[in-house]
Order: sequence, then C-alpha cells, then structure tokens
Amino acid sequence: MIDITEADFAAWKHHPVTKIWLKFLGDYAAVVAREPLGAVCASLTAPDPFYLGEIKGRFLAVSEMADPRYDSIVKMYQPQETIEDNAA
Repeated sequence: MIDITEADFAAWKHHPVTKIWLKFLGDYAAVVAREPLGAVCASLTAPDPFYLGEIKGRFLAVSEMADPRYDSIVKMYQPQETIEDNAA
C-alpha cells in the first residue's frame, strides 16, 4: 500500500520541477521514436527487427513514465493475492 493520497499525487504533478521532468521524458520519447527513421535513412538494408523491438520498448516505457497516473501507482503497490491465499 502506498502512503500518498490522490491529492498528494496531483500536487506533485503540478510542481514546477515535476512538470520539467515530465516534459523531458515526453521530449526524450519523441527523440527515441525518431531513431528508427534515422537508421532506415542511413542504411541500405532494413533495420534489424531486434533493434526495432528494442527501440519500441524504450519508446513505450518512456512514454508511460512521462504520463504517470495515480491509479497505476496504487495498483502496483496493492497487496497481490498469492496461490497460498487462494488455497486457504
């Protein structure tokens, strides 16, 4: 369980430093998204599928971090049921 309220989270999101950090993450995601285009333009062959998958994963991870949601944080820190809990 997390120890912040939704109001605490909202206040954090509106803090000037947080706004700059979230903007940085969004801008970084845009740079990562352009990377495959640069690789295609600089190459005579198609980019390696593994490389494209890596770029996609980085883009999705940074994009998700750039738009944090209170409910996602709460869900992450909720106690998870275990198999043993269900067996009892």
